[in-house]
Amino acid sequence: MVSFPPLHRLTKIPSFHISSIRHSTPPKKVIIDTDAGVDDAIALILSLHLAQKYGHDVVAISTVAGNVGVHQVVCNVAKILDVCQRTDIPILCGCSKPLVCPQVDAAFYHGKDGLGDAGLPDKLDQVTVLKGPAAMHLAKMAKEHDGELTVIALGPLTNFAVAIALDDAFASRIKEFFWMGGCLMGPGNITATAEFNAYADPDALQVCLRHLKMVWASWELCMENMIPYDEWDSITTSMETPVSQFVTKMTESFRNRRYDQSGIGEIICDPITIVAAFSEVEYTTIDQVVSVARDGGPMRGTTTGDMRINELVKAFPRGSEQNIVKYIVPERYDTYVDLLKEAINSFGCCETDEELITEMAGRLSTK
Repeated sequence: MVSFPPLHRLTKIPSFHISSIRHSTPPKKVIIDTDAGVDDAIALILSLHLAQKYGHDVVAISTVAGNVGVHQVVCNVAKILDVCQRTDIPILCGCSKPLVCPQVDAAFYHGKDGLGDAGLPDKLDQVTVLKGPAAMHLAKMAKEHDGELTVIALGPLTNFAVAIALDDAFASRIKEFFWMGGCLMGPGNITATAEFNAYADPDALQVCLRHLKMVWASWELCMENMIPYDEWDSITTSMETPVSQFVTKMTESFRNRRYDQSGIGEIICDPITIVAAFSEVEYTTIDQVVSVARDGGPMRGTTTGDMRINELVKAFPRGSEQNIVKYIVPERYDTYVDLLKEAINSFGCCETDEELITEMAGRLSTK
């Protein structure tokens, strides 16, 4: 086991508003918004596993352009729902481009199909894709489940900016809003200063900052929970269940390019947000006033946080407190790897399901 030193020692600064969250929550009603790259897929598998384990209700999965185009994202979500036997969950087709900025993607990292170019079979005929834009359905579902929804956003925030524009009350109807994104204290992953999801649609992020009460699982938190290569292989190379075989195929490209990269492990971002949102780990948050650069220059998507919260809020005009986010302190979670291993290698596996598992494994073994 590799020991990683903490990236930051934030809790020692006395002016912060700090709060700790413990795993003591009842079942949640959840909507997950995704751009369905490899780490999104693992996050969705983890979400569905935890939903099955603790009785959480995944109301819908919405899609957005980001890692790959939105229609490919829909296809990817369909594949994940099929292998997890949750085709009852509706898919919402979201925005195909950012609000203002030129479109970017991360196919260079996740593969042209977003799932490692593994050639996994198409499953669109097995799922329900609701007609109409995702933002419309998100606004409707927020009204139907007023004050009950936990939203977990794993990609650019375009759908939510549009939903806010459609319904003035949308933000106030959301119980919790978690986002994997932003980079306040370290180098970015798409530019020197920006994290990909913030860079992909900074204008949508600005809208959400002004309206939503957000909890951020940042790029720094992801780096703090890097998974050593040997442990990553122990999670992703099992072939005992359909889900683990799916993940093995999907992550093969990660293993193949490992020796072209420096470092000692894989940074798998999106599941971090899931374990926080589902209260599977104890985490600490710090209130920060956050802004994002929205121009098209080299600072695009750069997010900055000001932690002098007590002094600043007093000086700001009315309404400025809406730019405050709860930033999860970058800490290492000892149970993170175990949670991923449990979800991937034990999902849906029980004695009565042996015939079904064998059948599905056979289907997945052919491209």
